[in-house]
Amino acid sequence: MKMMSKQEKEKFLSRLYWDKNMAPGEILQLLEENFEGNRQAEKINLYCRLLKSYDWYILLKLVPNDSLRDMLSESVIQCLHPKELRDRYFYAGKVLSE
Repeated sequence: MKMMSKQEKEKFLSRLYWDKNMAPGEILQLLEENFEGNRQAEKINLYCRLLKSYDWYILLKLVPNDSLRDMLSESVIQCLHPKELRDRYFYAGKVLSE
């Protein structure tokens, strides 16, 4: 699978925050780094936006491999609506953890 360049990732990520004033570079940094506390809540929100917006193959190119389990954690999946989307990613997380 071909990886995305930094500019391509920023283009996809900038579409997620149309309602907030966040620089694409800041969103990419949030995605690629580990945070605690308040920034952790922002990261959960980012993961929810990603799961609601893009298909699995785009997500595999955007999200670092070591963060996939975090993205499919229960705290993230519970933020998803409708229930069918939540069920789909719950199943994906279960398969990934095996």
